[in-house]
Amino acid sequence: MHRRWMTAAVAALGIACAARAAGQEPKPAEGPKPPPEVEKLSYFLGPWTSEGELKAGPLGSAGPTQGREVCRWMPGRFFVGCMIETKTPTGLMQVQGIYGYDAEKKVYRWWSFDNLGHAETATGTLKDDTWTWTGDSRFGDKTLKARVVLSAGKPEGYAYELSTSADGKSWATLMTGKTSKMTPKTGLTPGPRPIGTPAVPPGQAAPAPTPAK
Repeated sequence: MHRRWMTAAVAALGIACAARAAGQEPKPAEGPKPPPEVEKLSYFLGPWTSEGELKAGPLGSAGPTQGREVCRWMPGRFFVGCMIETKTPTGLMQVQGIYGYDAEKKVYRWWSFDNLGHAETATGTLKDDTWTWTGDSRFGDKTLKARVVLSAGKPEGYAYELSTSADGKSWATLMTGKTSKMTPKTGLTPGPRPIGTPAVPPGQAAPAPTPAK
């Protein structure tokens, strides 16, 4: 068995060397390609800013919200990865999320992980430039149905509405707002920085941290 394996390996090596000598370099095997539906997720690429209004409810007190996010293709272009920060009346929410497409069930998927220890999933559909995402979300000690509708989708941005429901039939609006695409002045795509921290101009060093007292 060992001798047969050695003979096959030598034969394969000889074929590869002959192909190189003839100027016919073996082509690497092509990997799997994303289905065409995945390209729709390119809409979410780039840096965004958001502003909205939170209503009193499972997420805490009512008040304005302000956020920023950046989304990029992950290797292979099957998924879009996003880093999101949102300042709310109850504190800073940080989320890492991933968009994808389930070719078997013909639906889009969203996976998210936040700084409060929540790991959640949602199912998405796209119709007439409106994305609708539904899933279960944990609010304190309760698990509710959650629905996020991204409407009036245009290159420069979209409107959003977050609603919750106990039974999946009667929905109550929890947050509304709009998200806008950022246009980098330098031609580069910046990553998000924590909300409330000053930007550092190019070519300048970041300020030294304040010593703890």
